[in-house]
Amino acid sequence: MAHSESQSQSTRRRQAADHRLHGDLLAEQGFIEEAIGEYQQSGKLDSQDPDTSVALGDAYFAANMPQQAYRAYKKALSIHPRHAEAHFCLAEFWIHISRFAAAIHALEKAVKCDPTRHYYHCRLGELYLARGDFHRARRQFERAIELAPQDGFYHHKLADLYARRRQWDAAAAEYEVAIACAPAEDFYNVRLSIIYVRQQCFAKALQQLRRAYKINPENAVYLYLMGELLLLTDNPAAALAAYRQAGPLDEYDRDWARRWHLRAALPSQMARVGWDQEIYESEG
Repeated sequence: MAHSESQSQSTRRRQAADHRLHGDLLAEQGFIEEAIGEYQQSGKLDSQDPDTSVALGDAYFAANMPQQAYRAYKKALSIHPRHAEAHFCLAEFWIHISRFAAAIHALEKAVKCDPTRHYYHCRLGELYLARGDFHRARRQFERAIELAPQDGFYHHKLADLYARRRQWDAAAAEYEVAIACAPAEDFYNVRLSIIYVRQQCFAKALQQLRRAYKINPENAVYLYLMGELLLLTDNPAAALAAYRQAGPLDEYDRDWARRWHLRAALPSQMARVGWDQEIYESEG
């Protein structure tokens, strides 16, 4: 009799695993409602699998059902209190409803339960940074880098921390590493250009924008900003050519450029000298 019950339980677990796998495939394809159904069926067959509860919580979260997601994550933790991913996902729930102290507490638990997952450290660092705790944030970003040294994103995060502290040399060094890790990422080159402007190194900033444009030649904002820097390096003819090549910027592009100026603490040269009228009216 005991052997028969064991076989039945084993069969139910296999069936539950099949439903969970099917749910994973559906979720990856964007069929969230169908994935929820598969995870629910898996949970009925094996109610003691915390991974299924976490997956169900993620599906609820993707379906904009946060309260159901919360209950699923809490169920996973009731089964396995040291389930690192459940703590991490619960933190994301708290962030979603702006409960940042609770999110930090949950992420600290996630890191304690599994200190090897670099993205846990990075997310915790982001929360520390948001509340101005630079020392703890830096330690978390540095730990993420130790665990995944070739991930440029973590170097970017540390560089941004240094930039907020106005430690421009340290920020530039981290962005240089980020670029080496991800040479096809134009964004890191743009951020490094901002740091160089802060250091009054306009020629180096221009070089980084040229690299960004080479990576992504569809982005006209890079040409516009190159024009700004060419004016600062006393090359108005090249600046005019860059502005003309960029063409009129739409509202989104102008906002993007304004944010670059804000970070670089550089007023708009184009607005200052009135190049808009000269460039675009002279075309006619």
